[in-house]
Amino acid sequence: MEKTASSAANVGMTLQSTSAFISVMEQTTRESAQNIGSALKSIISRYGEMKASPSKLLEVDGEEVAFNKVDTALKSVGISIKDSAGQFRDFDDVILELSSKWDTLDNNTQRYIATIMAGNRQQSRFIALVSNYDELKRAMQVANDSENASIVQVGKTMDSLETKAQKLKNAFAQIYLDLHVENGLKSMYDSLTQILKTIGKLGMLKGVIPSLLNILGFGSGLKGIVTGAKGYI
Repeated sequence: MEKTASSAANVGMTLQSTSAFISVMEQTTRESAQNIGSALKSIISRYGEMKASPSKLLEVDGEEVAFNKVDTALKSVGISIKDSAGQFRDFDDVILELSSKWDTLDNNTQRYIATIMAGNRQQSRFIALVSNYDELKRAMQVANDSENASIVQVGKTMDSLETKAQKLKNAFAQIYLDLHVENGLKSMYDSLTQILKTIGKLGMLKGVIPSLLNILGFGSGLKGIVTGAKGYI
């Protein structure tokens, strides 16, 4: 997967189809994961280079790649490399369609298409991939089921986190209520209001402003704490 992921994405393959292709090739050839990864990357790269420059004669891993040859080979078995809008189809879609028809082709046609699609070096590995349609479908189903299971598990995890966060908020709210913070703050402001009225009546306001500011500053600080607490409730 490390070797093929980037190339696979460039030709429209999904993570599920890529993993399924690797699985089938490994199971059929019994080769190492490293060899299969390199082989699939080479096969995909041929398609990717052809898709990027369909009018040019290209070279991948020392072998020629030409759109006209690939297109002719696939059309000979009823497969179009482009869709109805004239755009290149995703590589995995082409391979799955070819695989579904593979057993109906004679040996010479199979060898011809494999060579054109994958080159001489990867011909046998390409055949290992497309000649096992039932296994390829099964691997695709397993990969898709695994993805769905992962999505479900992520959903469960998120639900759990939200539940825990709500419990924390509820606990904080209960502490806020139990301590009667809001009632205490109201009482404090009522008391300060009464003090100001009394001082005003006695003509003593000028002399006690610094002290009152300190008190009010403390009150504002406490109000900020309460306001912050409310934000969690």
